[in-house]
Amino acid sequence: MGQVLDLILPAAMTVAPVAGYIPQYQSIKKTKNSAGFSTFVSLILFISNILRLFFW
Repeated sequence: MGQVLDLILPAAMTVAPVAGYIPQYQSIKKTKNSAGFSTFVSLILFISNILRLFFW
């Protein structure tokens, strides 16, 4: 069980932050309009994920 978690947890930490962008990407692609997309929020998420990697 411990070996399975050793594989799943790093993969989840890699994929989970990106998964939050999928609905936004689909919305932008569907409407062909990026109104409401905040690059500032993306910057905050990017920095927080980098800090999480350093912590880990």
